[in-house]
Amino acid sequence: MTEGQTEQRSIKKISEADQGYRSRQEQTVVLLDPAEYAFGYDVHVYRKHMDRMSDSLKAKFESGLTKKLGNARVKLQSQSHNPRSAHYFIDFIGESLLDSDTGLTSFILRRNEKPDFQKIFAVSGISDKVLEQMIVAHVKRFEDYLSTFDTQVQTWQSQFDKRLREKIASGSYPLSIEVLERRLQNTKVVLGDALRDDLTSDKGGHFEVEREIAMIAQQELRRRGEKVYTHEMLHALSGRTLVAEKPKNPIADDDENYYYNAQRVGLRFQSGESSRFRWLNEGVTESLTQDICTITDTTYEKERELFKLLQQQGKIPVSEELFIKAFFENYNPDLPYGERIPAWKHLYSAINNAYVPGFLLKLDKYVGTNGIEKTIDTMKGDWREIIKTS
Repeated sequence: MTEGQTEQRSIKKISEADQGYRSRQEQTVVLLDPAEYAFGYDVHVYRKHMDRMSDSLKAKFESGLTKKLGNARVKLQSQSHNPRSAHYFIDFIGESLLDSDTGLTSFILRRNEKPDFQKIFAVSGISDKVLEQMIVAHVKRFEDYLSTFDTQVQTWQSQFDKRLREKIASGSYPLSIEVLERRLQNTKVVLGDALRDDLTSDKGGHFEVEREIAMIAQQELRRRGEKVYTHEMLHALSGRTLVAEKPKNPIADDDENYYYNAQRVGLRFQSGESSRFRWLNEGVTESLTQDICTITDTTYEKERELFKLLQQQGKIPVSEELFIKAFFENYNPDLPYGERIPAWKHLYSAINNAYVPGFLLKLDKYVGTNGIEKTIDTMKGDWREIIKTS
């Protein structure tokens, strides 16, 4: 389907300045109580309400608390088995062991002369009473972080703004000061919790383009808070292809009846539940992050490695500059069809010339089928194997 045919449906591509889109963004509300983003907040609040009840009334609500603790236990067990979040779960156990108010240490010593840490780390060996104390203590620590978070964000933003202006002035980033200032102003930065799998799949941080919210996990504040902030704000600054979709039977023909979402953020394309080039988008974003922060670590290490291989392993090199230009490019609906995302088209053409037509799509499919590590091995060997199996 061509670009023109897409817009003949009840879908239209828009600019960031679209009046209906901006009006909808301004209506975005961050939670009135930011502590709601903490894991176990519902348990914490439920207990506070119960503490105000009479003993007879409290007994009627105990089953509700037990159910909430059961749900929290299941979520913690899930986090403990997830390679991307297991270390956050270990932090949760560790901070509880160091906090005498949780009673976890005395609970372990009381139950076993030789503590069964396997059961503790599986959560199954923790009583409801101790688990509740651990959760309440966790929420209180989250609230402590909240008390200084806005000040911390202001410090990060000031440094980020300075560094980005330097990159723009040097010509390193094809970004305007206007876009930088607008995105910094519009992006709402909130404190999140890496244990909340219902908030984000990207544990340390997350940028949600539809509501322009950047979330930084409280677990990352002491370790690498500024770096996570930088990574998420680069997502916020990256180019967008925005789409307005009208429902099949709108009540009225006006901007209020459009749904707004992003078809593309940076180099990642989204269509419903499926996405393309996530690994490439994260690889480029993290490469820029480490350049800006002048640090080197293992974050998105495999994605960055595959990004480098894509530049180097073809018949001719693909310039990193082409990726950066496409990464920051915003779709321009005011230009003629076929000319609205020129940097992306130049990048796609360069990859076709370095490999074969359609190679980037084939590579992305190969990553999805075989995983990134096998893809890296294949790219180091003979990239033509990717074509054979796609």
